[in-house]
Amino acid sequence: MNNSPRYAILSDIHGNRWALEAVLEDLQKRHTSQIINLGDSIYGPLDPLGTIKLILKWDMISIAGNQDRILFENQYSDNLNVRIIRSKISDIHLDYLKSLPATLHYNGLFLCHGIPKSDNEYLFEHILPDTVEIRSSNELQNIIQEISAKCVCCGHSHLHRNVRLSDGTLILNPGSVGLPAYDDDMPYYHKMETKSPDAHYSVLYQENGIWQVEHHQVSYPWKKAVLMAEKNDRPDWARWLATGMA
Repeated sequence: MNNSPRYAILSDIHGNRWALEAVLEDLQKRHTSQIINLGDSIYGPLDPLGTIKLILKWDMISIAGNQDRILFENQYSDNLNVRIIRSKISDIHLDYLKSLPATLHYNGLFLCHGIPKSDNEYLFEHILPDTVEIRSSNELQNIIQEISAKCVCCGHSHLHRNVRLSDGTLILNPGSVGLPAYDDDMPYYHKMETKSPDAHYSVLYQENGIWQVEHHQVSYPWKKAVLMAEKNDRPDWARWLATGMA
């Protein structure tokens, strides 16, 4: 029997409490020993307070994402979403987000939200003016060349993906728990789409010293999230949540 710890890897919850609840229920069937959260936990027009309460209740190992960071950076203080979220969470919750590291070495894993040196860049995806390219193994190796861990976990793009490099290193994106699609203008206009409303997460474990991954897709009552997005005047989020398309 393999007695290796099994880690549930979550990312990009974006305040979607209903999706997170479904994932937490599902991962209990996977016999996981620790939940790891790769950031962008509560930003969005959904349920930031309910989400952060669950994160704390389940004692997750967490790092910060770029949209966690903007909740306490003064340059974003006039952002409407920031003001709404900060009105719903307490100073204790905000201090918790401030305390989260940008990256973390944890039990043989390297955790980052985007790439090791930036939470605003995708690891797997390269955004060009007219397309989204998937980086080659050599490009990925160059980005993580200073990382000694044999498993690198990232989020940010909301798309689940994994690659094993020639040296055996596993790179993993578990996809998004709470937001299955979106569009963005930076660095060029692009869309990220799963084409499904389902939540995603992954499970990591070792066999004979080699990291292995399972990807899991979980249905949940997404109409509740859609109604909350509509209530908060975000029809774009409502469409993303309902369809997985941007």
